[in-house]
Amino acid sequence: MSGAKQDRRTRYTRMVLKESLMELMEQKPISKITIKELCGRADVNRSTFYAHYRDQYDLLLQIEDEILGELNANLTDFDVHDSGGTVRILENIFRYIKDNSAFCRLLLSEQGDVTFQKRVMDLCQGRYMEQWLTSRRGIEPEKVEYLYLYLVNGSIGVVQNWLRTGMRETPGEMARLLLRLINRGMGAFS
Repeated sequence: MSGAKQDRRTRYTRMVLKESLMELMEQKPISKITIKELCGRADVNRSTFYAHYRDQYDLLLQIEDEILGELNANLTDFDVHDSGGTVRILENIFRYIKDNSAFCRLLLSEQGDVTFQKRVMDLCQGRYMEQWLTSRRGIEPEKVEYLYLYLVNGSIGVVQNWLRTGMRETPGEMARLLLRLINRGMGAFS
């Protein structure tokens, strides 16, 4: 069998397993999902599943890692002092979320993995806490942490609501709205 055909088949198998897991997680918690029903929904046999993943948690972790990797790649050039660049970065993130809305909606919902949101927050904190500390001169470092938690939790809430309400706004509109909210809070609506 040629390598290209094998790669295509592997990509397809992983895709249907991911989609099947997400469909099942919409109905019940991951702890109640069996490998048997996951394989049945994906129409693959158990040995094929185990060739790619240890269990359903490993599959979920790989989905999360893929999303976090994309988020991390988009955040690489983030600079709290460059609002134009920030809008472009946020727009790319919102576009990625929209393109992967089924996965993102589920992972950020009550049925999703509670540690996923924590991992998102940790990723952002590891990258930007120092920038916020230096850009918010006069604010005590302990207070900057509260500010950071407020901004990240609020941002996740905005993304959750956007996904829940059908993504009526474009990624660009959401990027500009989120940046206005971050920079001006309630004053963004005055």
